[in-house]
Amino acid sequence: YKGRQPTTRYEMASALARALAVVDMTKASKQDVEMLKRLVIEFKDELDALGVKVDELDERVAVLEERLGGWKVTGAIWLDLQAIDTKDEDVEFSYDHARLFFERWFGEDESMYFFGRVDAHDGGGWSRFYVEFPAFFDTTATVGRFAWNWESAYYFQTGGVSDLSASGPWLTDVMKDGFGLRKDFGFGAFQSYIARVNLPVQGPTGDDVTAFEIAAVLNLQPTEQIGVDLGGQYFLADDATANASGGLIEDNFFTLFGGIRFDFNENIGLRGMYYYQDDSDDNYSAYRAAIDLKQDLLKFTSLWLSYEYVDTGFTFTGDGFFPLGSDTLDRGVSGFVAADDTQIFNVGATQRWNDKWSTWAYFGLYNFDVADASANIWGLGVEYRYNPFIGFALNYANLSADDDLAGIIDDNYIIRFRTAINF
Repeated sequence: YKGRQPTTRYEMASALARALAVVDMTKASKQDVEMLKRLVIEFKDELDALGVKVDELDERVAVLEERLGGWKVTGAIWLDLQAIDTKDEDVEFSYDHARLFFERWFGEDESMYFFGRVDAHDGGGWSRFYVEFPAFFDTTATVGRFAWNWESAYYFQTGGVSDLSASGPWLTDVMKDGFGLRKDFGFGAFQSYIARVNLPVQGPTGDDVTAFEIAAVLNLQPTEQIGVDLGGQYFLADDATANASGGLIEDNFFTLFGGIRFDFNENIGLRGMYYYQDDSDDNYSAYRAAIDLKQDLLKFTSLWLSYEYVDTGFTFTGDGFFPLGSDTLDRGVSGFVAADDTQIFNVGATQRWNDKWSTWAYFGLYNFDVADASANIWGLGVEYRYNPFIGFALNYANLSADDDLAGIIDDNYIIRFRTAINF
């Protein structure tokens, strides 16, 4: 402002808006944050007049404040009161979540991040424990125990307290110990990892199979409407005997996959992914295609319609294939091998009535070609959000199968009342 030349509030707000647009929020000091907060509050009206969304600026400042706040500890307790048809107990209590989360930004410029998750249920222990830090060529490295999901856009999820996912991730989102790398660029990102993973499949010695994975994915978003995901996974496993499905975990195999996401607008989307898998004996295919309609379009409900196909012998290194007979009906098993050519039809819907109440419904039909038999699973749920930290859900799910599948897939149902507390 040329030394002593005065400036107007409008000019000051304009300069502040430009500064906030380019400031590197990951490298600002605590003093910088406090000054930014005071300036944003002081010039709120002028920033609004310039079309600068103060709420978004507040969010950016809040992110940096969180980084400078030292250790952050949060938790989740999800307690289920449930009755399961195939269990001897009439009613049982069990924890779906009993977790503590630990986070910390550290380093000279607060650019390094630690995350840890301790699970008190299912035997307990550290289920996540990793550090992210800036690496060479503007990449971000991850070292430790982590789980990355590269398929979340391609299957139906209720979210919320029910936390149901139908035919979820087929390859990814499994806990592993290793080294990962991420590179963000203008219209996408590249991720890769090399890691050790344990699968609940019995090997010759009776122990779980220990495997190594090398995997990578390229996420491209050339326009707001079109997204493309291209990746591969090379799986190196110890010798393994037949698993519960009757299939085999091969010593070594690789899987290539490609997905496309096309949004006509913010309410209508198409999703499709193809998988090609090859081992020393044969090759296998699997694919999924879906239409995603948002509630804003249909007014009273969202709607997810999908068709999926899996070849006999295809190995699921993720846990997204319904085990069709498990106690929970909504969790798969890593290392599952498809024992039959399978066609899957899914219909999912969620309804958000207001800030407190929501409902969902799901139906899945499994046709097994070689066995010439079918099974179906369907469910309903209602959720109530008491406040931002406490919620309740009442869910029912039912599994039924043809008589030809008796002893392989048995009829089952579950009634569950869940109390979710996040703190």
